Amino acid sequence: MQEHQKGFFDSMSSKTGFIFGIVSGIAVIFVLLTVWLLGGGLSLAVSPETSSSSDSVAVANTDPSPTTTVASTTRTAGSVPVITEEDHIRGDKDAPLTWIEYSDFECPFCKRFAPTMEQMLEAYEGKIRFVYRHFPLSFHRPLALTQAEATECANEFKGSDGFWAMHDFIFDTTSSNGNGMSEDELVSYAVELGINEFKFQTCLDDDRYVDHIESDLSSGSSAGVTGTPGSFFIDADGNAQIVSGAIPFSQIQAVIEAALE
Repeated sequence: MQEHQKGFFDSMSSKTGFIFGIVSGIAVIFVLLTVWLLGGGLSLAVSPETSSSSDSVAVANTDPSPTTTVASTTRTAGSVPVITEEDHIRGDKDAPLTWIEYSDFECPFCKRFAPTMEQMLEAYEGKIRFVYRHFPLSFHRPLALTQAEATECANEFKGSDGFWAMHDFIFDTTSSNGNGMSEDELVSYAVELGINEFKFQTCLDDDRYVDHIESDLSSGSSAGVTGTPGSFFIDADGNAQIVSGAIPFSQIQAVIEAALE
């Protein structure tokens, strides 16, 4: 009879086999942990900006809870463009404090933030003014750009009241995310405002305000806006800080009260 040849494990003592088993188990666990970290585990390391209550230029829409501390949503701003006659201002134009918002009409966070801005103006009447600037994101176009044009066309025919009426109508009407309403609704509302339908439609078709809108977007990007709503709070001394996302009114109060001290 042929003698049976011993294998690798047959030649091990029980103690050596036990140690080898422990080492092998640790190695397997290490490999599995490495695979997890390279896959789904990395999602735990997403930066605060991509998970904040705003639409980012670089990421798709998400809707997590708002951040809870002022420190996590404010930072020093770059060079913020000065306010000119082309800007749209709500509140006391001579107020010592200024809140500038770069916004996208199809951004759901901007829609949620609009009532907060109204609350701010009511609570700090005469102390702060609100400036709206356009920042239509690429993944919300063409509708977000058309909506921005609609507000500028309303401003052309009905002045500041027309601009803010169209601004409020869009945020009240749209369901957001790039297809929240139709262009026909914009035209119909313009007619309700007393604007000639043909003239308003021609204004939209001519794209006469696209350069102005793109200028807003470019200037906001240069000053540090990376998503919407992207705001700047400017105190009485002209010091500016960026406030990112649709933060709750309590955080806005904290920022304003600190400036009023």
